[in-house]
Amino acid sequence: GVVCNPELTLPEGRERQLDDADEGCLSFPGAFVECARPDRASVTGQGLDGSPVSFEGTGLLARCLQHETDHTRGTVFGDRLSTKARKKLTKEHDKQVEDFPPGWPVED
Repeated sequence: GVVCNPELTLPEGRERQLDDADEGCLSFPGAFVECARPDRASVTGQGLDGSPVSFEGTGLLARCLQHETDHTRGTVFGDRLSTKARKKLTKEHDKQVEDFPPGWPVED
């Protein structure tokens, strides 16, 4: 589904459990590193017709809701990594980049 103007809600306190799983993004094609995120998330907003919509998920869906909502705020998952993990991501990306066509994922 589509969520315009998403508002992300994450668990807090004792309800907050982190899931440290591999994550990737077209901002870093071919590279994957562990990124800790809450294992549950919900998003509310509006559909394309302006009607209210909401999605709630655990595991991979929770990760996707957080990842895609981050993009609406100008954040890529690499921004959420430690310096060491970010270097690993960049190194892995640089090794993979020659396997992708020029201009991937978008051209200027």
